Amino acid sequence: MRKHYRVIRAAVTGALSDHFGDEIRILGSATGLHLVIQFKGIFLSASFFEEVEKAGARFYPVANHAVGANKHKDKVLIGYGNLTAEEACRGIAILSRFFHARKK
Repeated sequence: MRKHYRVIRAAVTGALSDHFGDEIRILGSATGLHLVIQFKGIFLSASFFEEVEKAGARFYPVANHAVGANKHKDKVLIGYGNLTAEEACRGIAILSRFFHARKK
């Protein structure tokens, strides 16, 4: 299983780098079934996450899961434990499309 999730994690971090470059910082990507991305100085609203979900991808604001929520409004939790690499990368592409449209 470790090898299986290592492959998915590599696909996810690669897709994040391809879609966001230096606009994000990837946190906690060494192990596990999730990671966190931090958007540099950009806060995403609840309505942003709702729009992304309607388009077919689900991401979670770290602020929803943190005791100090105000400190984490620029962070997004990405879980990939029940996804294939292709599904995870498709979700990241959706996130990227909405994120970059929002910045214009």
